[in-house]
Amino acid sequence: KVTFLYRTHVKIGFNSRLLPRYEVISSPEEYVEIGWSAMSQRGVLEQQRNRRGFDRNYSSVEDFANKNFFGDDGFAPKYNMWNVATEQLIDPTTGKIRSGVTRKYTPEKWSDYAYQASVRSEYNLSVSGGNDKTTYYTGLGYLDDVGYALNTHFQRYSGRVNVSHQAKPWLKGEFNLGYAHSKSRENGQTEDVDNLFWVTDNMPPLYPLFLRDENGNKIADKYYPGNYVYDFGDDRGFSGTTNAVAQGMYDRKDRTRNELNANVFFKIDFLKELSFETRLGGQYYNKNKDNITNPYYGAEKGEKGRIVKYRQELLNYTFLQLLRYTQSFGSHNLQAFAAHESTTYDWTTLSGNKSGLIDPNGTELNNAIKLAGLNSYTIGYRLESYFGQLMYDYEGRYLFSASLRRDGSSRFLKDKWGNFASAGIGWVVSREKFLENNKYVPYLKLKTSYGTVGDQNTNYYAGYDVYNIDNFMGQPAASFRRIGYPNLTWEKSKIFQVGTEFSLLEKRAVDIQLDYYHKTTDNLIFDSTLAPSSGNNVYKVNDGLLINQGLEFTLTSHLVNREDFKLDLGLNGEVLSNKLTRMPIDNTTGKPKVLDNLGGYARTKDHSIFDFYMREYRGVNPDTGAAQYTLHYQDRNNNQQYDTGEEIASLYEFEHANPGVAVQETTTETYALATQKYVGKSAIPDVRGAVTLRAAYKGFSFSTQWLYGVGGYAYDNIYASMMTNGNIGSNIWHVDVRNRWQKPGDQTDVPRLSSNFSANERNSSSQSTRFLTKADYLALNNITLGYDLPKEVCESVGFSGLTFTLSGDNLWILTHRRGFNPTTSEIGNSGRYQYAPLSTFTLGVKANF
Repeated sequence: KVTFLYRTHVKIGFNSRLLPRYEVISSPEEYVEIGWSAMSQRGVLEQQRNRRGFDRNYSSVEDFANKNFFGDDGFAPKYNMWNVATEQLIDPTTGKIRSGVTRKYTPEKWSDYAYQASVRSEYNLSVSGGNDKTTYYTGLGYLDDVGYALNTHFQRYSGRVNVSHQAKPWLKGEFNLGYAHSKSRENGQTEDVDNLFWVTDNMPPLYPLFLRDENGNKIADKYYPGNYVYDFGDDRGFSGTTNAVAQGMYDRKDRTRNELNANVFFKIDFLKELSFETRLGGQYYNKNKDNITNPYYGAEKGEKGRIVKYRQELLNYTFLQLLRYTQSFGSHNLQAFAAHESTTYDWTTLSGNKSGLIDPNGTELNNAIKLAGLNSYTIGYRLESYFGQLMYDYEGRYLFSASLRRDGSSRFLKDKWGNFASAGIGWVVSREKFLENNKYVPYLKLKTSYGTVGDQNTNYYAGYDVYNIDNFMGQPAASFRRIGYPNLTWEKSKIFQVGTEFSLLEKRAVDIQLDYYHKTTDNLIFDSTLAPSSGNNVYKVNDGLLINQGLEFTLTSHLVNREDFKLDLGLNGEVLSNKLTRMPIDNTTGKPKVLDNLGGYARTKDHSIFDFYMREYRGVNPDTGAAQYTLHYQDRNNNQQYDTGEEIASLYEFEHANPGVAVQETTTETYALATQKYVGKSAIPDVRGAVTLRAAYKGFSFSTQWLYGVGGYAYDNIYASMMTNGNIGSNIWHVDVRNRWQKPGDQTDVPRLSSNFSANERNSSSQSTRFLTKADYLALNNITLGYDLPKEVCESVGFSGLTFTLSGDNLWILTHRRGFNPTTSEIGNSGRYQYAPLSTFTLGVKANF
């Protein structure tokens, strides 16, 4: 007898930016007034620096500001959108735009043009069936996703076939095949000035999207009829010579990908207890990337446009052979296997680019005339693994397992092989007579394990010296690129785990799982310093010791567990710590390295690799408005004050080299003199996890997931860029600049704005604890509503089941600062080109027939 089951699943949704964004100065008038104020402050500082005041060109600070805030050190005069001359725009007595001044035009809001209506549609159809010997599954899928960013789109066609057949009582075979073809356009998603999210979120409100004539009118585009000429910002202080919206329209970043996944499995039963299994599984895909830059505007205007093509292929497969033995005798159950597995990974890339387009829309290299580059390479690695496992249990009460494996990797030149083993035991206490049928603790399990694992944390050819091959007067020339590290081998981690799983009250009303782990990683692949005379800065070695430990927990409470109504509340989370207990040897001294400064973090003995190491911000000098920082110094002449040359650049290194030497502390307004130090803050949260709520009542269902993090800090790079003290007009300002210091006596933590007066003034937004932000968050990650149509209704319309769902993702978040989202990176830091999560709403229909 053959049975069949047909399923179809349809989803339609759309994307939106619902999550809070940074609060910025969005009014051109207010932005210009703040810019004038900053230029006035620069005038004050210019007077102080010159001592004798301004030269004859300026009669006052206000005159200095009026003549410079539109100019070389301020806004470009062409961006004066008002109907008066730049020197007449601001009333110096109020610092505000003069009464009666009006705009000639209103700059476009860039985000209104950068994004589009985003609709996502997904359709899936599957058929499955079989009999007592053969089962099969086949499915087809189609996804159409119109991107949220301008001129972006993704389409995917997919299919899968799974077949399982019991050919003989002793022979079984399985075959799985999946294929996917996808096409996408990825305009505006680069990690540079063409990134739409970055440009629209940081563009000062003064700058229009389109180029304007002297009367403020938009200019018709002769190359793209029906459009206006975009402003590519030759004089724009922010993102100059580019226009991400225009390039999203006129340029193309197209991707095509074909992916094939397949595996074949055979099992031969020699005896009831003894079997042989083999599996060959692989992945192949090819990816075409076509980047076309228009010939009329932007970066490639001088080259008359450019075509860049990439052709990439991946072949990755594993071949497994496994001998399994299974035996049960009385209450004893034994299972063991021994296996060998080979892994092959090859990646091939071919790229070429030409400039001088004939047709601005042509995508082939023959559409351009000047060859600029042609390259190809293949990289890959091989991994051979031998492993085995033994598992035993007695009545499902006492559990034991042990495993041993040996892996050899081509990534290492000399010491390719690593040996790793593990063992674990478990005890299901609730099966003991003294706890049997206990209504308060119906289930209790204790478990512990210890083992080692390896990591190939390096590139494919780390052991070899690497050279670049170039053309020198028609002859091949090799230039040294990187030294090899032939002695590198496996990182090895020793992991101890202990945990428990238990249920409380009748019907297991509460389920709890606790797991503690202690992970020691030895032979870390570390950068060791070399003497400058060697011609290499670093040499990678296996050295150092890192300890990670933590507690993971999961709690599920079945608040209501009736046949027609169920309500579950879940909580999970983790608490972790991290410490480096041994530093690698510094080849320049022959001793353990003291400190690795990683730009905001440092690696030192007995500290976490996520402890912040930077300059400490000490607020604003109320008399001058200058930013202040902690300066540690050694008072060599005992005069109880800091003297030039006594400053300490790195506190940890100084104290290590000078144990017992007294260190003094003061403040400085000079950023370069401030001391880098451990500031007592870490990126590791106290606890983070999720809260879930699931409910079902008759045919209705509801679920929601909240994410949370408590404790820890993150560096808010985006906010720092919005508090810049460079040239006015060089970035958007956060509303917090309204709280800046403006006159002696002001009590604030926001320094003066002085329009790029000096490098030290610009450094007020450079890296320091000023921008370390509490990383606590609470986020509504998902809500899903569902309804199963009653069976009799489904059958009346020809279905065996019909389900409707409505879901939303990334719906809301609460953080220390509006717009700051610590969930977008592993350590919580915000980044300039980081993807901004979109809120997604989806309507789904699943039918069985």
